[in-house]
Amino acid sequence: MTWKSIGCAVQGRGHKKSDVPCQDVVHYDAVSGVHVIALSDGAGSARLSLYGADAAVCSVGSLLAEEFRAFIGNSNGVAVKQHILNTVLAALRAKADELGCEMHDLAATLLAVAADDENFLAVHIGDGVIGCYGMDGLKTLSAPDNGEFANATTFVTSRDALQRMRIYKGSAARLSGFVLMSDGTEQSLYHKRNRVLAPAVIRLMHRTCLIAHDVLLLQLVAALENVIAMQTQDDCSIALMARCSHALPPIRALSPTQRREVFGGFSLPLAVPLRICRKLGLRLAPCQIMRAMRGNTTLRQKDVQRFVKTAAMTRKKERDRIL
Repeated sequence: MTWKSIGCAVQGRGHKKSDVPCQDVVHYDAVSGVHVIALSDGAGSARLSLYGADAAVCSVGSLLAEEFRAFIGNSNGVAVKQHILNTVLAALRAKADELGCEMHDLAATLLAVAADDENFLAVHIGDGVIGCYGMDGLKTLSAPDNGEFANATTFVTSRDALQRMRIYKGSAARLSGFVLMSDGTEQSLYHKRNRVLAPAVIRLMHRTCLIAHDVLLLQLVAALENVIAMQTQDDCSIALMARCSHALPPIRALSPTQRREVFGGFSLPLAVPLRICRKLGLRLAPCQIMRAMRGNTTLRQKDVQRFVKTAAMTRKKERDRIL
């Protein structure tokens, strides 16, 4: 089964109060059988970190998709790390030149996973969490890097970024899902002391496999805004990549009880409130939302197009506001 990806980011309560746009950015793409998810959390101390986060995820996403198999076959991990970091920094320098700012104004973390049917590659700089799920259960692949202090971390622009950068690669044969989360989401879905991810992550991965992308995206936005963001002042973001397997069975292989556990037993709210639909420019009837909760409907094409257009316009307005 092929991989499916999804992700979103929402503004934290602290940034809403101070009228600062969301500085978390997610990216996902698929090129020639290689699927990539990437996430970046812009530094709160960097005035244009939103732009840095966006440049970081786009550049690393393109690089991993294009050179994935070359990286997998390269046994020189330091060379791979250096190539990835150089590519990201080049994108940040171009963005700094465009905006007329310094590199430190674009400081951001970076998390990414690329996978095909057989192998995976993961990259991590800074805080946030990378997790994976498969026949061996739900595992923390890469824990947050906070250095000596809980509120300190490494950014792609840090002097020691190469030394602190982590890279992982291996077989994807026994794996069914990956998750990336920023430190805001981490506070709800990750137990830092025990380095354990919450079981809800498995259900999110399973839903990624089974539910139409546009429907699940609305549910993720609602969950992050109404539950996850309520537990922190920080921005919250998550990116998921999953595929059906023995660990995440297709819907036809699920019993009625298992289906209820996946679709109805999820601990986060599945309903998409009308206010969120309106915020995203969608006009849905309550009956449509109820069907979407059960994962047995998709939005109309024009609703999807309106959502994409509205989301792009919203991000543009947020960026223009800080320039």
